Amino acid sequence: MSAVKFQFLGETCRLIGSRYIDNDAPAVRVVSEMGEPMASLTVNMPPHIPSEGEIFVKAWSENERLADTLRDTVFFEDTGRRVSNGYIEAEVWRVKADIDFGPKH
Repeated sequence: MSAVKFQFLGETCRLIGSRYIDNDAPAVRVVSEMGEPMASLTVNMPPHIPSEGEIFVKAWSENERLADTLRDTVFFEDTGRRVSNGYIEAEVWRVKADIDFGPKH
């Protein structure tokens, strides 16, 4: 598990890396310090795959505050690029933190 911690909504949270099962794209979940799920920072955008060291971020709807908290921090950098899939548009962020996404399948 990742040791990357930050404060969100008055809680100490951790960033947990994994991979989407269908295309191996990196995924980032947010969990409480006790390991309870809080949110998924990333979104899967097939057929698009992020470049090495990048993730697709869901920065709309219920994730807006989370994205605002983590954008352009010591953990991530917004590249300014966007990826569209249907009616949604994900932000492309560069991962700066040491997050273990695990091996590709």
